[in-house]
Amino acid sequence: MSGAGPEERAQPEGRAQPAGRAQPEGAGPRLLLARALVGLAAAGILTLWAGEAAARWLAAALLGLAALWALDRARRPGPPAGSPVLIPLAGAALWGPIQWAARATVDAGATLRAALNWWTLAAVLWLALEALAEREVRERALGWMLWFGFLLCAVSTLCLFTSGGRVFWVVETGYRDRVAGPFVYWNNYAAFIETLLPAALVRALGGERWPAPAAMAAVFYASMVACGSRAGTLIAGAETALVLALWFGRSGVERGRALARAAALGALLAGATAVVGWESLRARFQQPDPYAGRRELLEASLEMARARPWLGWGLGSWPAVYPAFARFDPGSRIYMNHAHNDWAEWAAEGGWPLAVLLGAAALGSVPAALRSIWGVGVPAVLAHAAVDYPMARLPLAVWIFLLAGALAAEQKREAECSQANPTG
Repeated sequence: MSGAGPEERAQPEGRAQPAGRAQPEGAGPRLLLARALVGLAAAGILTLWAGEAAARWLAAALLGLAALWALDRARRPGPPAGSPVLIPLAGAALWGPIQWAARATVDAGATLRAALNWWTLAAVLWLALEALAEREVRERALGWMLWFGFLLCAVSTLCLFTSGGRVFWVVETGYRDRVAGPFVYWNNYAAFIETLLPAALVRALGGERWPAPAAMAAVFYASMVACGSRAGTLIAGAETALVLALWFGRSGVERGRALARAAALGALLAGATAVVGWESLRARFQQPDPYAGRRELLEASLEMARARPWLGWGLGSWPAVYPAFARFDPGSRIYMNHAHNDWAEWAAEGGWPLAVLLGAAALGSVPAALRSIWGVGVPAVLAHAAVDYPMARLPLAVWIFLLAGALAAEQKREAECSQANPTG
């Protein structure tokens, strides 16, 4: 997945290690931890529709897992895994208690709950750094994520057309359409797909088992179009173009074989998209002002940030503060719970220092994402956060941070290898 040469690829699960190649020390516990992490992240996605109830149980499970791993880790030699990307997350996790202690929040309960979410995301990133340190474990975990995403997207696409607005044909949501599996909001579904599409494309272009990842990429792309997310479809198209450009730019790529696969992959993506249709997407693109509503929310959020630029109004307090800065009246039946821009919401709730801290972490992920190619989904979904709120849903944010942790683990391993062998 990471574009490694054949000699560096992980052995398929269940195949014996080659003679003379010992399993890395601690790989067994790390593999178990990786399974637990991916399993919990997948369970969180499946219960995304449950809202705060899903967020509470997922936070408790992940923080409990982190505590158990820390206790076990203390009994083994060597320092725990670390990465510079943990610094801004630690800052975000501490920001809420600082606001609470300084009485700088207008909603203390919401601020402490938001701080708990940031602690959970920091725990996910640290656990991913611990679990996915070795390439073999990392490749397996990414494979599990892809298979889960593929099966879920296939089912969710069927739900989109046949569930009548119910979650998995069973749970009533109050909507009559555009509910895809556990995703009640189509832009959350789009963000989920954005994390996985580049990884499927990389495996389809360079892997030995071509049909499976090619089918995954086709289902991901087609279901993105079917859900009708304008930003998601544009980002997915940009991801596909960028993955192709980066892949063909790599030295050692067999051009003839790569071109044939790229052409076949393009035909497969186009065919799958034609099957699901693009009527919903076309209707949304024909709206006269695609940024209507979001523009006013952004302006109000920026005004909130200017009013309290240093500490903000308190994490999680945007819904409570927004009415005082509202630019339009959406009607009594509509509750404005988010700014439809995570970055503006973070600036309003935490002040500009928090937004800058998180922005630096996001920018820092770009070089590693471009080197890996499969990790392009991480900065892509953070870019989508500029016009929506994928990070406001904890189960979806956990999924994103698990992938970010895999990317950080690969970056850390590359840095360690460079230090150990500076001459290459």
